[in-house]
Amino acid sequence: YDEALRLDPNNQDALVNKAIALADAGRAYESLALLDQWIATHPDDYLLRYNKWTVLSDLGYQQRNVIGTGSFSYYGDALRHFEKAYRLNPNYQNTIIWLWITYLDLSQYKKAHQALETALSANPQAYDAWYYQAKTYAAEGNIKEAKKTYEQLLQINPSFELAEQELILLNQQQEIVE
Repeated sequence: YDEALRLDPNNQDALVNKAIALADAGRAYESLALLDQWIATHPDDYLLRYNKWTVLSDLGYQQRNVIGTGSFSYYGDALRHFEKAYRLNPNYQNTIIWLWITYLDLSQYKKAHQALETALSANPQAYDAWYYQAKTYAAEGNIKEAKKTYEQLLQINPSFELAEQELILLNQQQEIVE
């Protein structure tokens, strides 16, 4: 990537791939610095914002769950970049799903539901959005709605095995509680 950028300093594909490679190599801060440099001159570029969110979100996950600090400091910045990316490309379903993941990690269930409702209004057959909607209900402790949503998903797509497995687990958990 360095050679590609030396030959063409404006090669955005090389830059984004270098940033991803740096992050994957555990050099997240170098990746962020590279992305920040480009975001300064291309503030409305979806791909740059999306990748910055990815690196910050990974740092937030590590900080909160691996290191165990319980901190949300990286998530706040990640969410700011991702919401900007979402505004730049609101119809891209993967963006909505990743926005949901960030909201869920922050326990912002209402916003998680809203993001998924956006996906479902655009495509009522979006199986993954139904699945994540049910996962959100389960995460917030609303088992009744989670089960109902999994059942609706299985009516649309009876072969969705993950939904079937999750529904079985919820039923088993409910039996233990009762």
